Amino acid sequence: ADSASVNADADQITFNWSDTDKALNIHGNEQAVLVGIANGYYPSYSIDEYIREDRSGGIPFPNAPSGTLVHCYIAFAETDNLMRASNSVYLGTVSIP
Repeated sequence: ADSASVNADADQITFNWSDTDKALNIHGNEQAVLVGIANGYYPSYSIDEYIREDRSGGIPFPNAPSGTLVHCYIAFAETDNLMRASNSVYLGTVSIP
């Protein structure tokens, strides 16, 4: 997505997005689905903590040593019908500092 980005600090991975991004197929007051995946670690995710209009949200990635590469994805799902969701978008990797 052209208007979504991700960065990391020692405690969490922060996602930022536009509430008008066409690639994310946004059309309402959806929940943000944020996912981080790294080899050798359980995935970290948030499903119902943030909504589209927040334009930013974070997920913890505890105990990962500095230099760990985390693959990041974002999608949106309708609050009252989780079966209706946008396409997921791969935002690339971030390195835990």
